[in-house]
Amino acid sequence: MARKISMRQAINEALDQEMTRDPSVIVMGEDIVGGSGAEGDEDAWGGVLGVTKGLHAKHRGKLL
Repeated sequence: MARKISMRQAINEALDQEMTRDPSVIVMGEDIVGGSGAEGDEDAWGGVLGVTKGLHAKHRGKLL
């Protein structure tokens, strides 16, 4: 049976896989790590909808 995941999780997993596979892949945009006043990786929301959550800690320097 196929695994059911949200669109947010599917995008997050695809970004993670490609950033791991290809070192030249980066993510660039506004508010893709956390919000104003976020303290470290624990507070990194992954943008407004959480699409990039966890990628900042795993792929340092690749989220601009």
